Amino acid sequence: MRHPASCRPVITRCRSPSFANRSLSRGLGSFAEDKEHPNDIDGYFVCDLDRLRTGELARKLNLLDPGKVWTWDPRTRRPYRGYPKKQLPMWHRYRVELYPHVPDLGLGSGIRDRHGNELEFPSAFRQSRRDGTPRGIIKIHYGGPA
Repeated sequence: MRHPASCRPVITRCRSPSFANRSLSRGLGSFAEDKEHPNDIDGYFVCDLDRLRTGELARKLNLLDPGKVWTWDPRTRRPYRGYPKKQLPMWHRYRVELYPHVPDLGLGSGIRDRHGNELEFPSAFRQSRRDGTPRGIIKIHYGGPA
């Protein structure tokens, strides 16, 4: 599958040492699903609760991004024609949605399993939203020791 050219700037920034060493412990993205026309890339990255809560995470990411699209504030979501849900600024700019995940915090993703249980991002991105079938993921490591 070919990924949209708009994804290249995001991947480049995620590979930068300042992003990886300060903000990204591990990145997993749902790049592969059996769709005729994939619309975007969804993913999550592990982060520290203090960096997320204080806004440090978004501030540092926006220092790296000329579009300043790093926010998860629902008030920043805007509609896009033909899509049922409003999208974050990063989606409008890059067709990418990357969400912070704080392990062991118990925050859900808004995605539910077939039994109605809300899933955290690591589980949610391992299944299709359409029918719950398993889907492929890609783990991104930036240099240095794994």
